[in-house]
Amino acid sequence: DLCGTIMSDRIYQPEYYFDFINQFYCIESLEVNPGTFVKPEARRSFFSTIISPTGFKPTSILEIGCFDGATLDIFKHAFNSKVFGVEPATASLNASLVNFPHLNGCVVNDVFERTGPLLEGKIFDLILSSYAFRQNAHPIATLEIVNKIISDDGFFYLDEGQFQDVFLTASDLEIGQGLFQQKNFYYSINGLIYLFEKYGFEYFASLNRHEANFRTGYQPRHVALVFKRNKDVIQNEKRIWKSKKISDAYVESFKKVI
Repeated sequence: DLCGTIMSDRIYQPEYYFDFINQFYCIESLEVNPGTFVKPEARRSFFSTIISPTGFKPTSILEIGCFDGATLDIFKHAFNSKVFGVEPATASLNASLVNFPHLNGCVVNDVFERTGPLLEGKIFDLILSSYAFRQNAHPIATLEIVNKIISDDGFFYLDEGQFQDVFLTASDLEIGQGLFQQKNFYYSINGLIYLFEKYGFEYFASLNRHEANFRTGYQPRHVALVFKRNKDVIQNEKRIWKSKKISDAYVESFKKVI
């Protein structure tokens, strides 16, 4: 709880990360199977439950790191929304277009940090990111882009793992061949809350869950975090602090990377 983040000893800048991720990532099968929708449906169910009392219904949705398109497909049909995705892995993009043809023209094959000009003028009510935020080289710059394209009452849904469990459950194969090579940062949950609250959002809800590691069988913790845009933070530069365990040095450390 006292540690905000773990920063890689090398940060892949956006111009290099696109090439690297495409060497690392591939999808063995393009076929949709029952397991394809398990996590996307869990995300939809949790988000629908926690925002139901507010009457919020997103008309436009962006997913950062949309992988095989299953989450975008689920949310598109659940909310009857326009959807847009950004996915750096070409193999994943191809899978999404094969499995969900209606996403053709709605997904960009690039890293999010390079899509600012493309997204300029677009506004989204809901932004999703599942295990992709830690891949961004510049988290603060990422949130600055987000703040330009999210609606005043918009929500940000974030899936991330507890980094303590990531280290405990990693196999030698994952450590040696890509677990740490493909990620720029690993975050604690408190660290993510502090970072988002400092840059334009307020904590809204969270859900702790476990997912079995397919190699070890151990069930590491994963947390779904939902943030609501907080205009006071942006307009009045208020500093919202819920976790007093984390110091300002945590956020300052990011600035050294940018």
